[in-house]
Amino acid sequence: MLHDVDPARRRLLSTSAQLLAAGALIAWRAASPTWHPLREDALFLCALYWMFCLFARNTRAWPAVTGLLCALLGAIYLKGQIPHMLVVYDLLP
Repeated sequence: MLHDVDPARRRLLSTSAQLLAAGALIAWRAASPTWHPLREDALFLCALYWMFCLFARNTRAWPAVTGLLCALLGAIYLKGQIPHMLVVYDLLP
């Protein structure tokens, strides 16, 4: 006979699996040789945010942290794209 899994246990298993996946992603990015620091690594930042969401999604800080992450990701993108845009549009002196 099959037994239903307790919803609290299912939630704990899901959270544990997600925490393990995010932790593995952070460890992989920290161990891999990169040419930029981790604070400029979008994948690393998203994994940290994933871990934050697992534990603090219902806090009052959640919208501020989400906005900060979006701003950081936008800044990382622009830092990499602005030099290319200047070359393409021949705006460099």
